[in-house]
Amino acid sequence: MKITSLETIPVQVPIHEHLAIRAKGGIHSVSPFLLVRVHTDEGIAGLGEVSCTPRWSGEDQV
Repeated sequence: MKITSLETIPVQVPIHEHLAIRAKGGIHSVSPFLLVRVHTDEGIAGLGEVSCTPRWSGEDQV
């Protein structure tokens, strides 16, 4: 099985004002994500996601 293509799909999910995260870094009123779709030569597709807000989520690139 070999990967034949990758798709990246940026997504911005608005957060309702009463649910927005408020901290010293500001107000987090939108949650940006990146969806990744992987296609193989066997016709299989997989989907993954990553949060694009390291200062809020604490996630770092490895």
